[in-house]
Amino acid sequence: MAELDTNGAAPAPDWKAPLASDPEIAPHLPNISEKDLPTFVKSHLSLQKKMGDAIYLKDEPSSIKQKLYEKGILSRPPDSYEIKRPDSVPEHAWHGELIEKFQGIAKKHGLSAEAVNDLLALEGNRFESAKLGLQTDRDTAEKTLKETWLKEGKVYEQQIELGGRAVKHLFSEDEVNLLNQAGIGDHPRFLAALAKVGEAMQEDSGVIGETGAMSTDAKTAATEANDIIRNKANPKYEAYHRGDKEVGAYVEQLMKKAYPGTLEI
Repeated sequence: MAELDTNGAAPAPDWKAPLASDPEIAPHLPNISEKDLPTFVKSHLSLQKKMGDAIYLKDEPSSIKQKLYEKGILSRPPDSYEIKRPDSVPEHAWHGELIEKFQGIAKKHGLSAEAVNDLLALEGNRFESAKLGLQTDRDTAEKTLKETWLKEGKVYEQQIELGGRAVKHLFSEDEVNLLNQAGIGDHPRFLAALAKVGEAMQEDSGVIGETGAMSTDAKTAATEANDIIRNKANPKYEAYHRGDKEVGAYVEQLMKKAYPGTLEI
């Protein structure tokens, strides 16, 4: 006679009993907490669904990324990015080819538009920091030079102006533009170094006077020497840069004529 439960009803048959004879299932029966077969089946179906949605580390990266997109864990990257040059990044440092590569990398790694904008802002901050560092160095250099020249009886503004005139005589317009783009064309340390050259020219030959004018012969010699050195179309350009002694000596004569009294180093 079957035993009755506390309510006087016969207990439900153990649904796991028929499975006890199965050698593969039997060891796991004590760990099954479901009280009846329907509950067990529902738990199994729920687990099956979860496993179907699971992301496995052995999956291909593209498959994992796709599942992350579907689950909303990652945002899908846009078809294209709207990339604008940060105000602090100078135009000469903003190259179209590099921007295209950056877009390709962003697309490859699935970066969101927000992430791309954050990276662009970081690039702008990098240039801001560089400008701040250069300005700090500029201020320090200006203070040091003013103190040094004051002791030597020189006026800071006059020395800087002399260095500026030397720059115009020694460098082409394109070279001056490059110096300015690099942030050193008007840097006190750079102009102080050129001021020494200007002083030597001014004192020894008068090549650079208060008006910045050169004598006609000196200017002609300087023009020809610079053309040989910089102009690839000049017949002597290739020989000069190859180290031809005859052309080298000729350029040296022109430079001495243009800037008499300068020291050879």
